[in-house]
Formats: sequence, structure tokens, C-alpha cells
Amino acid sequence: ADGCFIFDAQVSSQKDDTNSIKNIKISGLNFISDVEKHGFDELLHQISAHGVSNFIVENCTFTGFLGDGIAISGGSDFSQFSDAYNKNVTIRNCKFDGINKNNRQAISIYYSDGFTIDQCSFRNTTRDDMPGAIDIEPDKNSNVSRNGLISNCTFENIGGNAAVVIHTRVPSQENNFSHKNFIIKNCTFNKVKQALSV
Repeated sequence: ADGCFIFDAQVSSQKDDTNSIKNIKISGLNFISDVEKHGFDELLHQISAHGVSNFIVENCTFTGFLGDGIAISGGSDFSQFSDAYNKNVTIRNCKFDGINKNNRQAISIYYSDGFTIDQCSFRNTTRDDMPGAIDIEPDKNSNVSRNGLISNCTFENIGGNAAVVIHTRVPSQENNFSHKNFIIKNCTFNKVKQALSV
């Protein structure tokens, strides 16, 4: 995965956020890519973060992303680093506009121990062969994915399977008995195939 802004702790197999990059706030920035000119690029994101803790993105716009607007995962190149621990990710009061729905997700969260997505708007995003505007997708059994809140968001003209997609894996000691405690509340949905897919 690549991006305009990349935060990569360059660590593997973390059990907590000891070696994560901590206390980052991104506020008031406008991320603009030209998806109409360059087309879909699944792994080219506007913000890509791997191994972050207390990570806040607020009051930003994400326009025309080729892959994701924001991706939170366990590594940018799994042949080098994987299972970097992400904890307490907050995305609030942001606007995501995919322009022509020829992109991936607005937000993908593969690995996060606690996250909040609040007061965000999502428009014109996600190809039909991709999950949705928000995709909670642990891609390995060891990924931690739990305690997520999606609230006060609006979704309009969303492709993919659903506006919000949550993939679950079996809770185990390996993933800190994860894949639970997700709340979606006070959201509105217009022109979506489904509001939620689990």
C-alpha cells in the first residue's frame, strides 16, 4: 500500500502499541486525487497508516481517491513488516467524495484496537466489485479488530456490497479475543445497495 501521507512504524508482530507511532493529529487538510484522469488503483491511498496509536484525522476532505481515502492496516509491505498494532483511531467531521465511484473504500480498517468514525459524509464512492464506503476487514486471523463506533454519518450514492461492511474472524488469544463490539448509530443512507453487510 502507498499513499500521499504514510505512517509506518516498520515493526511486526506487535502485541500492544509500545512501538507504534503515537499522538498524531491531521486537521484541516484537503486531499485531492484525480480518479477521473488516472483511474482505479486499489492500493494507492490518500492516508495510509500502519502501527499508529492515538491517531486523529479531523476536519479534512478526501476527494477523488484512487484506492482508499484512509487505510489503517498492519503494514505497507507484508514481505517486510506485518501485524503492526493500531490503537484508538479517530476520524471525525471529514468529507469523502469518490467523484465517480471508480475507487475502493473511503475508509478501510484492517487492524485497529478501538476506532471512532463520527460526523463524516460519504458520497459517490466504491466500485461495484469492492466492499463499501467503510470496510472493516481484518485480512489475517491475527489482526485485532474491535471496539468500533460509526456514528452520525451520512452515506449517499455508494457502490460495492453495502455502505458499511464488517468482516469478522474467530476471536482467539492470537487476536486478543477480537472481532466484537461494533456500534453503528444515528447514520443516514441514500442510494445504497444495503446499509450494512456483516
